[in-house]
Amino acid sequence: MGYRLLYNLLIHLGLPLALLALYKPKRGKPGFGKRWAEHLGLTPATGQEAPLWIHAVSVGETLAISPLIRALKAERPDLPILLTTTTRTGAEQAARLGDLVEHRYAPLDYPWAVAAFLTAVKPRALWVMETELWPNWLAACEARHLPVTIINARLSERSCRRYARFQGAFDALSRPLTHLLCQHQDDADRFHRLGLGRERLAVTGSIKFDIQLDEQVQTKGRALRQLLGAERPVWIAASTHQGEDEQVLAAFDRVLAAQPSALLIL
Repeated sequence: MGYRLLYNLLIHLGLPLALLALYKPKRGKPGFGKRWAEHLGLTPATGQEAPLWIHAVSVGETLAISPLIRALKAERPDLPILLTTTTRTGAEQAARLGDLVEHRYAPLDYPWAVAAFLTAVKPRALWVMETELWPNWLAACEARHLPVTIINARLSERSCRRYARFQGAFDALSRPLTHLLCQHQDDADRFHRLGLGRERLAVTGSIKFDIQLDEQVQTKGRALRQLLGAERPVWIAASTHQGEDEQVLAAFDRVLAAQPSALLIL
């Protein structure tokens, strides 16, 4: 309880900065329009009874969860699904699922925002794509006896050691988790080291390898490969952050020494 009190104090002090980071206009990125209040829990009711709540933060997670959603709806067409994202680009990707899901922006992890969201949508369970462990989300689900499943769960050795230093906080955080579907056995073993029972852990592989690209995309990919050179080594640094470009370029100098024809797409 003490950990959550401290956490809530800090996030409320940082609320202006959080909102600034979320809503500050970004070049090439769409805005949220009139739907910005959904982040504060002011969410319209779905019109569906007890939907399955699936959360995917942004584009990559939404792409990865889409095949599972399609398979789930094929098997259970009567199952209502509410898909939340945090970002606008994630919302655009969710729209491609059509009437398979209803989309909302996820509430920020403030107790009042989460409570308002859950009151509006009344989900039957929560599935979270990858290890998005938000304390107030999980506490609210536990209070309402909602099962929580983490899909594509992962835990690095560094994060495991960090959590172990605050074992009490991690125990409170992980208590509401019903199942963790881990990418690798190493991930499951690390969660077990932190106290999660084997009955809550399963190794299912990475769901991102289940993405199926349509024939049009594959055709364009083959054409691009021929344009760049069928045998030419190509290295793509597709999602870099500040300070990483220099590291990539330095590494590429070494690649060129061994493979002069190599191409870097940064």
